[in-house]
Amino acid sequence: MKKKSIFLLKTEDERQRHGRIRDTAINHSYINGGDYRKKFDQISSSPKMNRLLYRLSKKILIHRSGTEFEDMYWINPENIVVVAEETGSRSRGKIEYTEKLISKIKKYNNLITLHSHPNSFPPSINDLNSNYYNNYDIGVIVCHDGKIFVYSSKQAINEEYYKLIIEKYLKSGYNEYEAQMFALDKLQEKFDIEVKEVTHYGI
Repeated sequence: MKKKSIFLLKTEDERQRHGRIRDTAINHSYINGGDYRKKFDQISSSPKMNRLLYRLSKKILIHRSGTEFEDMYWINPENIVVVAEETGSRSRGKIEYTEKLISKIKKYNNLITLHSHPNSFPPSINDLNSNYYNNYDIGVIVCHDGKIFVYSSKQAINEEYYKLIIEKYLKSGYNEYEAQMFALDKLQEKFDIEVKEVTHYGI
Protein backbone atom coordinates (compact mmCIF):
# COMPACT_ATOMS: atom_id res chain seq x y z
CA MET A 1 0.00 0.00 0.00
CA LYS A 2 1.27 3.44 -0.87
CA LYS A 3 2.17 5.72 2.01
CA LYS A 4 -0.06 8.74 2.13
CA SER A 5 1.10 12.30 2.60
CA ILE A 6 0.62 13.83 6.03
CA PHE A 7 -0.51 17.05 4.36
CA LEU A 8 -3.99 18.03 5.49
CA LEU A 9 -6.35 19.64 3.04
CA LYS A 10 -7.98 22.61 4.70
CA THR A 11 -11.25 22.55 2.77
CA GLU A 12 -13.59 20.04 1.24
CA ASP A 13 -14.93 22.37 -1.43
CA GLU A 14 -17.53 20.43 -3.37
CA ARG A 15 -17.13 22.68 -6.42
CA GLN A 16 -20.63 21.92 -7.56
CA ARG A 17 -23.60 24.10 -8.42
CA HIS A 18 -25.89 24.90 -5.55
CA GLY A 19 -29.61 24.29 -5.96
CA ARG A 20 -32.43 26.30 -4.49
CA ILE A 21 -32.92 26.05 -0.73
CA ARG A 22 -36.23 24.24 -1.13
CA ASP A 23 -34.38 21.49 -2.98
CA THR A 24 -32.26 20.78 0.09
CA ALA A 25 -35.15 20.09 2.46
CA ILE A 26 -35.16 16.50 3.68
CA ASN A 27 -38.09 14.08 3.68
CA HIS A 28 -38.47 13.55 7.41
CA SER A 29 -40.75 10.54 7.01
CA TYR A 30 -38.16 8.72 4.89
CA ILE A 31 -35.17 9.69 7.04
CA ASN A 32 -36.97 8.42 10.14
CA GLY A 33 -38.25 5.28 8.44
CA GLY A 34 -37.04 1.71 8.39
CA ASP A 35 -35.92 1.68 4.77
CA TYR A 36 -33.41 4.44 5.44
CA ARG A 37 -32.25 2.81 8.67
CA LYS A 38 -31.56 -0.49 6.90
CA LYS A 39 -29.07 1.14 4.55
CA PHE A 40 -26.67 1.71 7.42
CA ASP A 41 -26.56 -2.00 8.19
CA GLN A 42 -24.67 -2.39 4.90
CA ILE A 43 -21.86 0.07 5.63
CA SER A 44 -19.66 -1.95 7.98
CA SER A 45 -19.50 -5.27 9.80
CA SER A 46 -19.81 -3.45 13.14
CA PRO A 47 -23.39 -2.92 14.33
CA LYS A 48 -22.10 -0.35 16.82
CA MET A 49 -20.43 1.68 14.05
CA ASN A 50 -23.52 1.46 11.87
CA ARG A 51 -25.75 2.66 14.70
CA LEU A 52 -23.45 5.61 15.34
CA LEU A 53 -23.37 6.55 11.64
CA TYR A 54 -27.16 6.37 11.50
CA ARG A 55 -27.62 8.52 14.60
CA LEU A 56 -25.14 11.16 13.41
CA SER A 57 -26.59 11.16 9.90
CA LYS A 58 -30.07 11.92 11.17
CA LYS A 59 -28.62 14.65 13.36
CA ILE A 60 -26.80 16.19 10.39
CA LEU A 61 -29.77 16.03 8.03
CA ILE A 62 -32.24 17.48 10.49
CA HIS A 63 -29.81 20.26 11.40
CA ARG A 64 -29.02 21.20 7.80
CA SER A 65 -32.38 20.54 6.15
CA GLY A 66 -33.34 23.39 3.83
CA THR A 67 -29.83 24.88 3.79
CA GLU A 68 -26.73 24.61 1.61
CA PHE A 69 -24.43 24.13 4.60
CA GLU A 70 -22.69 20.92 5.61
CA ASP A 71 -21.80 19.18 8.87
CA MET A 72 -18.98 16.68 9.30
CA TYR A 73 -17.84 14.14 11.90
CA TRP A 74 -14.58 12.23 12.27
CA ILE A 75 -14.81 8.80 13.92
CA ASN A 76 -12.03 6.63 15.31
CA PRO A 77 -12.90 3.08 14.17
CA GLU A 78 -10.80 1.49 16.90
CA ASN A 79 -13.15 2.54 19.70
CA ILE A 80 -16.02 3.91 17.56
CA VAL A 81 -15.86 7.35 19.12
CA VAL A 82 -16.26 10.77 17.50
CA VAL A 83 -12.90 12.54 17.79
CA ALA A 84 -13.81 15.77 15.98
CA GLU A 85 -16.79 17.53 14.47
CA GLU A 86 -17.68 20.60 12.43
CA THR A 87 -21.32 21.56 12.82
CA GLY A 88 -21.18 25.34 12.62
CA SER A 89 -19.93 25.96 9.10
CA ARG A 90 -21.40 28.98 7.31
CA SER A 91 -19.58 28.30 4.05
CA ARG A 92 -21.90 26.91 1.40
CA GLY A 93 -21.02 23.49 0.06
CA LYS A 94 -17.78 22.94 1.94
CA ILE A 95 -16.17 22.08 5.24
CA GLU A 96 -13.36 24.36 6.37
CA TYR A 97 -10.46 22.79 8.22
CA THR A 98 -9.52 25.17 11.01
CA GLU A 99 -6.18 24.90 12.79
CA LYS A 100 -8.00 23.58 15.86
CA LEU A 101 -9.70 20.90 13.80
CA ILE A 102 -6.47 19.90 12.09
CA SER A 103 -4.72 19.52 15.44
CA LYS A 104 -7.39 17.05 16.52
CA ILE A 105 -7.56 14.82 13.47
CA LYS A 106 -3.83 14.69 12.66
CA LYS A 107 -3.34 12.52 15.74
CA TYR A 108 -5.12 9.64 14.02
CA ASN A 109 -4.77 7.45 10.96
CA ASN A 110 -7.59 5.69 9.16
CA LEU A 111 -10.44 7.78 10.53
CA ILE A 112 -13.93 7.33 9.16
CA THR A 113 -15.51 10.58 8.04
CA LEU A 114 -19.19 11.40 7.73
CA HIS A 115 -20.51 14.53 6.08
CA SER A 116 -23.53 15.78 4.19
CA HIS A 117 -24.18 16.87 0.63
CA PRO A 118 -27.18 19.22 0.57
CA ASN A 119 -27.53 18.95 -3.21
CA SER A 120 -27.32 15.18 -3.03
CA PHE A 121 -24.38 14.71 -5.39
CA PRO A 122 -21.83 11.87 -5.08
CA PRO A 123 -18.32 12.37 -3.65
CA SER A 124 -16.49 15.27 -5.26
CA ILE A 125 -12.89 15.22 -6.43
CA ASN A 126 -11.96 17.14 -3.29
CA ASP A 127 -13.69 14.55 -1.12
CA LEU A 128 -11.60 11.85 -2.75
CA ASN A 129 -8.33 13.76 -2.54
CA SER A 130 -9.01 14.73 1.07
CA ASN A 131 -9.58 11.08 1.88
CA TYR A 132 -6.18 10.27 0.40
CA TYR A 133 -4.12 13.16 1.76
CA ASN A 134 -5.57 12.94 5.26
CA ASN A 135 -5.08 9.19 5.44
CA TYR A 136 -8.74 8.50 6.12
CA ASP A 137 -10.08 4.97 5.87
CA ILE A 138 -13.47 5.54 4.31
CA GLY A 139 -15.77 8.50 3.86
CA VAL A 140 -19.54 8.37 4.14
CA ILE A 141 -21.75 10.99 2.50
CA VAL A 142 -25.39 11.40 3.47
CA CYS A 143 -27.45 13.28 0.90
CA HIS A 144 -30.49 15.36 1.65
CA ASP A 145 -32.57 13.27 -0.75
CA GLY A 146 -31.79 10.07 1.19
CA LYS A 147 -28.95 8.68 -0.92
CA ILE A 148 -25.81 7.47 0.87
CA PHE A 149 -22.34 7.07 -0.67
CA VAL A 150 -19.22 5.38 0.68
CA TYR A 151 -15.83 6.20 -0.83
CA SER A 152 -12.09 5.75 -0.36
CA SER A 153 -8.94 6.74 -2.22
CA LYS A 154 -5.36 5.48 -2.21
CA GLN A 155 -3.99 8.02 -4.66
CA ALA A 156 -4.42 11.66 -5.60
CA ILE A 157 -6.28 12.66 -8.76
CA ASN A 158 -5.60 15.81 -10.73
CA GLU A 159 -8.58 18.12 -10.37
CA GLU A 160 -8.26 19.54 -13.88
CA TYR A 161 -8.35 16.04 -15.33
CA TYR A 162 -11.54 15.35 -13.39
CA LYS A 163 -13.11 18.57 -14.68
CA LEU A 164 -12.32 17.58 -18.26
CA ILE A 165 -14.17 14.30 -17.83
CA ILE A 166 -17.16 16.07 -16.29
CA GLU A 167 -17.23 18.57 -19.16
CA LYS A 168 -17.19 15.75 -21.69
CA TYR A 169 -20.36 14.24 -20.22
CA LEU A 170 -22.07 17.60 -19.82
CA LYS A 171 -21.47 18.35 -23.49
CA SER A 172 -22.98 14.97 -24.34
CA GLY A 173 -26.25 16.11 -22.81
CA TYR A 174 -26.07 14.58 -19.35
CA ASN A 175 -27.08 16.63 -16.33
CA GLU A 176 -24.54 17.43 -13.64
CA TYR A 177 -25.45 14.53 -11.37
CA GLU A 178 -25.22 12.04 -14.23
CA ALA A 179 -21.94 13.58 -15.41
CA GLN A 180 -20.42 13.19 -11.96
CA MET A 181 -21.54 9.58 -11.67
CA PHE A 182 -20.16 8.67 -15.10
CA ALA A 183 -16.92 10.51 -14.32
CA LEU A 184 -16.51 8.58 -11.07
CA ASP A 185 -17.05 5.30 -12.92
CA LYS A 186 -14.33 6.31 -15.38
CA LEU A 187 -11.94 7.32 -12.60
CA GLN A 188 -12.42 3.99 -10.84
CA GLU A 189 -11.13 2.26 -13.96
CA LYS A 190 -7.89 4.27 -13.95
CA PHE A 191 -7.18 5.10 -10.31
CA ASP A 192 -7.11 3.33 -6.97
CA ILE A 193 -10.36 4.78 -5.71
CA GLU A 194 -13.72 3.30 -4.81
CA VAL A 195 -17.13 4.97 -4.77
CA LYS A 196 -20.32 3.06 -4.06
CA GLU A 197 -23.91 4.01 -3.37
CA VAL A 198 -25.36 2.25 -0.32
CA THR A 199 -28.69 0.47 -0.82
CA HIS A 200 -30.82 -1.81 1.32
CA TYR A 201 -29.16 -4.77 -0.37
CA GLY A 202 -25.52 -3.81 0.01
CA ILE A 203 -22.81 -1.53 -1.33
